[in-house]
Amino acid sequence: KQYYEQAFRFLEKVKQSKEKRILNADLLNYGGLIDWRKNNLKAAFDKFEKGLNIAKKENDQIRMVKFYMNISLINIEVGNYKAAILSLKESNKITNQIKHSFSEEKFTNYKSNINFNLGRAFEKAYGGNYSNPKLLDSAEHYYTKAILYSKNYQNTKLNSKMSLGNIYYMKNDLPNAEKVYYDVLLYSKENNLQPELFIASYNLGSLFFDIKDYDKSLYFFKKVDSIYQMNKVNDLYYVNSNYYLAKIYTIKNNPQEALKYSEKYFDKFEQIQSKLDNEVQEVNFRLGNVNVKKDMEELQAKNQNKIRFWNLMIFLFVGVLLVLIVLYKKSIKKKRETDRK
Repeated sequence: KQYYEQAFRFLEKVKQSKEKRILNADLLNYGGLIDWRKNNLKAAFDKFEKGLNIAKKENDQIRMVKFYMNISLINIEVGNYKAAILSLKESNKITNQIKHSFSEEKFTNYKSNINFNLGRAFEKAYGGNYSNPKLLDSAEHYYTKAILYSKNYQNTKLNSKMSLGNIYYMKNDLPNAEKVYYDVLLYSKENNLQPELFIASYNLGSLFFDIKDYDKSLYFFKKVDSIYQMNKVNDLYYVNSNYYLAKIYTIKNNPQEALKYSEKYFDKFEQIQSKLDNEVQEVNFRLGNVNVKKDMEELQAKNQNKIRFWNLMIFLFVGVLLVLIVLYKKSIKKKRETDRK
């Protein structure tokens, strides 16, 4: 921050020129990115907007593309999806118009990022308006385009594929969702990409749970658990995986294991309560808008009652067995006494 402010002080001493104004725009962009990473979104937006105005006045279309893209990131985060889509489409239009101003690498990089973020914006817009399935169609379109432009950009390609799988999942196109998730899973495994492997395993576990293939679902959620124990990858997905594991073991009539995972759920849930509150929309969306905590409490009570019932039955069985043994011994003793007579 000290050097950033110092750069502006030095810039003030420079004589007015096009170069000075462009440098000012670049500094605003850097500052906006710093604020964005610190989650100071208003300050970031203000810097990006000032930078965009300078770029427009100077007709610097390459910088206009950058600022439109960065402004869209802020709008996505604060839920202004319509504004984000407009910014990204403007960025995309300018990029196509000045295609020959970029190297091929830079052009495909911009196109992959623009299409990926358009996919994100449409997907998140659907999260706020479930009654409009066309938003999912648009998200699918842009994620598919992002994959085409991301051959040389591993992170964007994997994120786009994972997101495309989520779109298929939401559209109830489970065969295609499964194919995409497996594709990400195998690539992540081959390249030792633990965060991606973790999320792909979670998504497959969730998918198989929905189609009631509980053995496969159990396998993948146990994989989520084991990856988390080694790498502490993602608290939110880990908490939800324990929810599913408790449900699966309840369905399989294994209350001891169900209780174990419900306890793990509550232990971690309390640690990340504030994070869950902040991401409640995502939690509800991924779990079908259920009150997970309440469901887990009911599940835990049900399994505790089952265990108590089983313990009572064992106690009664042992008691009856002991009585039978005593009666048997008495009958043997009585028979021997009769035989002696």
